[in-house]
Amino acid sequence: MRLPSFVRNLSPVGETLEAMEQGVSLLTAEAEKRNRQLSPSTADEGLSLWERDYGLPDGTGRDTAFRLARIRAAMAGSRTMTRAELESLAVRLAGADRGEAKEDFARWHVTLTAVYENRFPADTAALEEALRRLRPAHLEISAATLTALPVNKKRYLALTGGVYVELRSRDS
Repeated sequence: MRLPSFVRNLSPVGETLEAMEQGVSLLTAEAEKRNRQLSPSTADEGLSLWERDYGLPDGTGRDTAFRLARIRAAMAGSRTMTRAELESLAVRLAGADRGEAKEDFARWHVTLTAVYENRFPADTAALEEALRRLRPAHLEISAATLTALPVNKKRYLALTGGVYVELRSRDS
């Protein structure tokens, strides 16, 4: 509040205005904190409310990214599980660079592969939970991860990998 300085220097007026300003700033901060809970992407304390609204188990104590992915999947609702929809789920929920869906019509099975370019796979728990929740009853959908490591085709004929294990005895 803008008042002349001689009014602010009066004993009860100055202290009252300072107390009001502190109260307004506290109220503004609290309103901003509460408003952040209205969107899942900015919510922290309010994630439990979002989970309860969509009938999800309370994920308190779990990773925030997992909880957000689960809420976003529930918000998207049930759509027809087309190849494009499955592949977009891999990108949105598992953080993959792209998704690849392979269909086996004879066995009513689809394998969704989350492909990561030049990096290790992220946590796919939210994707797997969304697939269990959204899949049609007649179809089995499994999730897999893949790390794509492109190489110079003129130089290498094959890209191989291996695991090195060092075993030690109790004596050494």
